[in-house]
Amino acid sequence: MKKFINIGIIGSNEGNGHPISFSSIFNGYNQKYLKKFCKFELIKEYLPKFHKNKKINMIRGAKVNYIWTQSKINSYKISKISNIKNICNSLEEMSEKVDAVILARDDIENHLKMAEIFLKKKIPIFIDKLIVPDQMSLKKFQMISKNKLYMSCSSARYTSQIQEITKIKYKIKKDTVFVVGYSKKNWIRYAHHLLEGILKIFGYDVAKVRCISQQKDKSEIYQLIYKNGFNVSLHFSENLHLPINFMCLKKSTTPIYVPYEDYFFSIKKMMQEFEKMVRFKKGVIPVNEMMKITKIVIAGELSKKNSQKFYSPDSLKAIG
Repeated sequence: MKKFINIGIIGSNEGNGHPISFSSIFNGYNQKYLKKFCKFELIKEYLPKFHKNKKINMIRGAKVNYIWTQSKINSYKISKISNIKNICNSLEEMSEKVDAVILARDDIENHLKMAEIFLKKKIPIFIDKLIVPDQMSLKKFQMISKNKLYMSCSSARYTSQIQEITKIKYKIKKDTVFVVGYSKKNWIRYAHHLLEGILKIFGYDVAKVRCISQQKDKSEIYQLIYKNGFNVSLHFSENLHLPINFMCLKKSTTPIYVPYEDYFFSIKKMMQEFEKMVRFKKGVIPVNEMMKITKIVIAGELSKKNSQKFYSPDSLKAIG
C-alpha cells in the first residue's frame, strides 16, 4: 500500500490565489465558501468547471492538511474554501507535522527565510516562482538546498500548448528567426511564465540579458541573446489584457503563436510532478534548469538597475 503524503501549504500575499488553486487540486473545494471568500474571478470560474469529475481531476494519495499564513483570517478563509483541516500558528509548527510543503506565495523577497526552515529539516518543498530575487539570496539558497529535494517552476512548463510544441521543437528551432513574448504584470514576477516555454524549445544556452525599455506606465521590454546570436524579446505591461503568449517568427511561413490557456490542467500536472518527487524522493526538474531561469531573471533585474547594460546569467556580471 502506497504511503499517504501529508502536505502543508504556505500563503498568502496580495494578488496571489495560488494557495486556493494548489490546495484544491488535492482536496477539492467547497462551493459555498468559494463564492463567499474567493476574490479571484478566474479561480471561481475554473474550479467548478474542472472539478465536475472529482475522480479524474483530483490527485489521490496526498492531501493538503495544514495551512499557515500571516493572517489567521486568511488562513481560515483558504482552509474553508479548500477543505484544509488544520491551521498552524507558525512555520516551525508546520515543519513538525508534514511530509512536504508548498510555498504558494510569489512575494519572492520572503521565499528564502520561509523555505530555509523546511530545507534544513530535509522536508521536500515546492517553491512558487521565482525562487529568490537577487544574487545574495541565490548564493545562500544554493548552500542550504544542496542535496535537498525541491521544485520550483511556473505551471506554464506543463501547459498543453508547450507539451505539444516541444514535440516538434527541432523543426521550430531550425525555422525560427527570433521570438517575441508578451505578458501582463512585470519582469520580476512574470518572466518565469514566458521563460519556461521558450527555454524548453530553444534551450538554456542564454549568454546575456538586458532591460532595453522602461516606461512611465510600468511597461518593460527585455532582450535575451543566446550564445549562437539567437534573439528573444519579452514585453511586459500592467495593462495587458491578452493571455500570456509568445510567437516564433519564421523565415518564410506564418508565425507560430503559443498562448498559455489551460490553467487548471497545467497546475494539476505541476502538482502531480511535485507529488511524484515527494513519493519517489527524486527530483523532477533538473537543478541546472531551475537555476538558469532564476539567474536570467536576476540578470534582467540587474540590467534594469544598472543603466540597461547586458548581464551574463552565468556570472551575474555586466558584459559587453
